[in-house]
Amino acid sequence: MKTKMQPELVTITPQIAAEWLKYNTGNRKLPVGNSKHYAKLLESGEFMLTHQAMAFTGTRTEPGRLLDGQTRLTAVIETGISMMQWVFWGCDDQTFAVLDGGKQRSFSDHHGWDKQKISFVNILHWVSSGMNFAKITKTEADSIWESYGRQFGILMDACPSMRKKISCAAVRAGVCVAMKQNPSRENEIAGFYRAMVLENFSDLPAGICRLFIKLNDVVGAGRDAITYQMPLTTKVMTPKQWEIAVIYPPSDDAKKDLFAYVSSSITK
Repeated sequence: MKTKMQPELVTITPQIAAEWLKYNTGNRKLPVGNSKHYAKLLESGEFMLTHQAMAFTGTRTEPGRLLDGQTRLTAVIETGISMMQWVFWGCDDQTFAVLDGGKQRSFSDHHGWDKQKISFVNILHWVSSGMNFAKITKTEADSIWESYGRQFGILMDACPSMRKKISCAAVRAGVCVAMKQNPSRENEIAGFYRAMVLENFSDLPAGICRLFIKLNDVVGAGRDAITYQMPLTTKVMTPKQWEIAVIYPPSDDAKKDLFAYVSSSITK
């Protein structure tokens, strides 16, 4: 099949990006999260040149419609950082209908991390960024893993078993934060987590038995569940709270303090 498409390798500056976005007519609504993710990749130096190109109808001297590339061009403008990209000129306008139709790849797909590890890291990423549910970059993930990977490893060695609500990523993150805050008791904390998952209540302090009940009462998921499960788990898994008689949900100020601690504890 003959084609008029012509590839060109271009260093796209903010000035070029602004000019090319003038041809962004009839495109899909800008996915803000994607452009911010590209911006983070540029700022961290993680953005890489690949075969995935931008696409225009028309020519370099007389561009037509921008078919593919609005998020990358927006990221260049937002950061002021240039990127090198393949650009295809002379593309058929009808190809727009089939762009981005495949399965979106996850962080696990790209970097080979298992789901439990990336779910755990994502929770800490979200709380350290003020519950900004943005995509995580490899640099951010590595920083979190450097700071909390050891605690997660101890926890998983103690109890790889799964139990609905009790072994979700938010609860595991809460346990690991308690371990990091109490390094001399981290193995004991991991042991209590195991007993809670396996329902060995005779091995648990009264407070952690009550935590088990509270976690099982959680309804729903997402932001509200995370901002309840993780702070509550960290609070009750802290040694001085093990025998607590009544468990009150952490206050908003306590949550802010916890999230600030997580942010400050991550290696930058």
